[in-house]
Amino acid sequence: MGLQRIKRRASSKLVTKFNKTNPTMRTSIKLTAAALSVVALSSCGGGGLDDATKSAISAFDSTWNVTMASATQWVADARAQTASWDVEHEKMEAMMANWDQKTKDAQAANVQVCMTVSGRGNDIASDAQSQIDGWVAEGANWATWKQDCEDGNVSQEDADKGLTNWNQKLSDANAAIAGWQTSWDALASEHSVAEDALMGAMATTE
Repeated sequence: MGLQRIKRRASSKLVTKFNKTNPTMRTSIKLTAAALSVVALSSCGGGGLDDATKSAISAFDSTWNVTMASATQWVADARAQTASWDVEHEKMEAMMANWDQKTKDAQAANVQVCMTVSGRGNDIASDAQSQIDGWVAEGANWATWKQDCEDGNVSQEDADKGLTNWNQKLSDANAAIAGWQTSWDALASEHSVAEDALMGAMATTE
C-alpha cells in the first residue's frame, strides 16, 4: 500500500519535471521579456521630456515592478517545490530502510541525489533572493530618479542616458532570472532520473 501511494504521488509531483508543473517560473521569464520590449519601443522618439520620454519612463516603472513581482514568485515556487520534495523523500527513505545491502549500494548515488536535492534547490532560491534584495535597493534609486524627471530636474540628455542605464539593469535582471531557471531545470532533470531509478528499485524489492 505504501509503495503504491508513493508511486501515484510521484507520477504527479516528482517524476514530472518542476518546470512543467510550475508554469509561473516559465511565465515570469516570458512576461518580463515581453514587457522589456514594450519599454524599448516606448523609449523611441526624440525630444526632451516630451510625451514619448514620459511614456518610456512610465513603461519602465510598470515593467520593473512586474519583473520584481515575477522574480519574487519564482523564489516562492522554488521553495514550495523543495518542501514538497522533502515530504515525499521522507516516505521513500522509510521504505528504503528495508532494502538489502546490495540494493542500497547499487542505488547509493541516486539516493544521494534525492536526499540532497531540496538543499540544493534552496541554495538556488537563496541566491535568487539575494539578487532580488539588490534589485529592491535599485528600485529605490529608480523612484528618486523618476521623481526628479517628473519635477523637471533632469535634462533630455540625462533622461536619455538614464533610460539607457535603467533598461540595461532590467535586461540584466531578466538574464539573471533566466539563469535561475537554467540551474533549476538541470537540478530537476538530475532528480527525475535518480528518482526513476529508485522507484524501479523499489518495484523489484517490493
